[in-house]
Amino acid sequence: MINYITYSDLAKDVRENIWKIPHDIDVVLSIPRSGLIPGIMIAEYFNIPITTVDNLVKTGNIEDSLLGNGRRLICKKEINGEKPKKKILVVDDTFYSGAGMKEAQEKLKNFDYDFVYLVVYTENPKIPKNIIYFRDISLYGALSSFVFAKVSIFEWNLFHHGMLSEILYDIDGVIFNDPPDERNEEAYLNYIKNPIPKFIPQDLSNKCLNFATYRLNKYRDITYNSLQNVGIKIGHLYMFNAENYNQRNITQAPYIYKGIIFKEHEEYKLFVESDDYQAQFIHNISGKPVLSIEKNIVYN
Repeated sequence: MINYITYSDLAKDVRENIWKIPHDIDVVLSIPRSGLIPGIMIAEYFNIPITTVDNLVKTGNIEDSLLGNGRRLICKKEINGEKPKKKILVVDDTFYSGAGMKEAQEKLKNFDYDFVYLVVYTENPKIPKNIIYFRDISLYGALSSFVFAKVSIFEWNLFHHGMLSEILYDIDGVIFNDPPDERNEEAYLNYIKNPIPKFIPQDLSNKCLNFATYRLNKYRDITYNSLQNVGIKIGHLYMFNAENYNQRNITQAPYIYKGIIFKEHEEYKLFVESDDYQAQFIHNISGKPVLSIEKNIVYN
């Protein structure tokens, strides 16, 4: 089972839990990159400025670090002859091991501000009490028999997640935009030689990625080259072994072909399919999670 969290889920969780944030915050300080997404939402709701941890460290003070044209800092009134410290909300999207938050705290330890720490999602039930969180997803799917029952994938890190090498990808409609009708062979060939990129997975650990496509095997070299040209390191490339378009289409439907491959290879934990109709069938055939790019949902 895959816990797939979308941008829509994120927006809803921020909106419904924003009351947990102290309303005397002066600045939102995001941990880049993912922390900028909820950080901008919160800054807009509160109508306060936003910046990043790295920008604060670089400039040395909060006033010079602010991004864009956000509202200027309010000059707080003195209390007993002293100006109160600026209250700064440090935001990240998730908390798992806590490494990202600890790194941010280390960078901020010499600044004389009142820091409040927040994450939207915690995947660790032992999150420190001094960190505000909006939603605990650590127990999601605990009753599932799948090894990856507790794994969450976020829409914003789908294509650079740590388990990329354990995902099986469709090509047309996922990695590249859909080609023209294959029956127009000249136009089809011209396109797949130089296709338009759509979503390009990037495995930071430099592992190979794996693909299952309904393209004919005679286009293997062209397909291999086009994937390499966008920086993808290729592991397995499953292609349909038929002589031509007509022979393939009367032999096996695309969703059956992909579903069987996915089912027979236990090492793949998720299939990413462009077409929603096919995604549902691939899930039914394999009994494993399939992400529909068209509907932006996972069938578990």
